[in-house]
Amino acid sequence: MYADLLGDIQEGVRGPGGLLYTVASWHILIKGLKWMENHLPLDLEGGDQVHSDLLDQIIAVGITIQQQANGEKVALSKEDHGTTMEEVQASLDWLRDKRSMWHGDVTAKRRAAVLESLFGHATA
Repeated sequence: MYADLLGDIQEGVRGPGGLLYTVASWHILIKGLKWMENHLPLDLEGGDQVHSDLLDQIIAVGITIQQQANGEKVALSKEDHGTTMEEVQASLDWLRDKRSMWHGDVTAKRRAAVLESLFGHATA
């Protein structure tokens, strides 16, 4: 399912207005991830791996946005691209934290820091 969408994104990136298309597609992928987390049972066989793979792909698209903007010497703006470089970086940080929290590759110290930032105290 998401592999087809990612293929469409890769094709759109190569065309005119590629950076804008990539940013818009990335936002759609993030919304899809949030929907998946809220509506699909990830405890089904393979669900955890699909979630992990999707996070990896979304992170890769975010990194592509950064590299493309830097390579083209483009300053991302809300007006022209719907986001800023700072927002892209914040989203990448959030996605990486999400991946670590869901898939267990987080240190106890980082987990406590993330939970502290979210809830005001370390839980679970």
